[in-house]
Amino acid sequence: MHSFVPVAGILGQDRDDRIGTGRLLLLRRETVGEEKQMNTDRLTMEAEHRQFFYAAGKAIWYAQFLEDAICTFVTMVRHLDSKISREDAYAYLDATRKRTLGQIRKQAEDLNIVPANLRERHLDFVDERNWLIHRAVNENLEDLLDSGRRPRLIARVERIEIEAKLLTKEMSKALFDLGKGIGWSDEAAEEMAREKIDEMLKGQHSARG
Repeated sequence: MHSFVPVAGILGQDRDDRIGTGRLLLLRRETVGEEKQMNTDRLTMEAEHRQFFYAAGKAIWYAQFLEDAICTFVTMVRHLDSKISREDAYAYLDATRKRTLGQIRKQAEDLNIVPANLRERHLDFVDERNWLIHRAVNENLEDLLDSGRRPRLIARVERIEIEAKLLTKEMSKALFDLGKGIGWSDEAAEEMAREKIDEMLKGQHSARG
């Protein structure tokens, strides 16, 4: 005897197979799409991490140019009226450079060499620089790991670099004014001020290289 399968049963099974195959294809497409999105997210995260660490390095680099400009100020003012030798002045400058930025800024403030219009900016900069050096990992690690908050963190670090450059130029201008005030010629005062800016620009080219 032959067993017969109803036509309706065959058609129904064929339809179910097509639906099942379609669902598998749709699931595969969704899986492939998710994998592509995951790869895109990973590449974006890696690129932004590189951007963050590059920005952090530049911010620390340019902060040191500002520190050096303030150290030069402190040394000049500290020995304006003394008969100290050039060698002793440079020894004092080297010793000043070994202090922290906060210590240098405080000494500069005590000597009244930070222009009044820059004092608040100096305080803010020292706090931001100290945050980057000492507190960023503890306070903002989650921001670095979160794709939504990461761009704001990068922008904050980039602002430190920008402000370091601007303050260095402002301090160089103040150095020019100081030199003029103690009787330097325009040429000598401008040379000293430009020296600090040129050092910063050389550092900028080195950082790019």
